Amino acid sequence: MPKRCLYIKVTKDKYELPLYVTSTAREMADHEGTTESAVFSSISHYEHGKCNSQYRRVYLEGDE
Repeated sequence: MPKRCLYIKVTKDKYELPLYVTSTAREMADHEGTTESAVFSSISHYEHGKCNSQYRRVYLEGDE
C-alpha cells in the first residue's frame, strides 16, 4: 500500500511557513493554476537538491 502524504506550498523565505495544504498533487495544481506534473517535477527537483521549490511532499506516519 502506498504511503499517504500531504502536498504543501510554503513561503519563499527561510522559514518556509505553510501557505496551502492539500492531500493530492492534483488539488495543489488546480489551486495554483498549473499541471499536476509541474508540481511533481518541482518537488522532485527540490528533493534531489536541484532547486528551491515552493512545494513540499510530507509523508504521514502510522498509516499501516
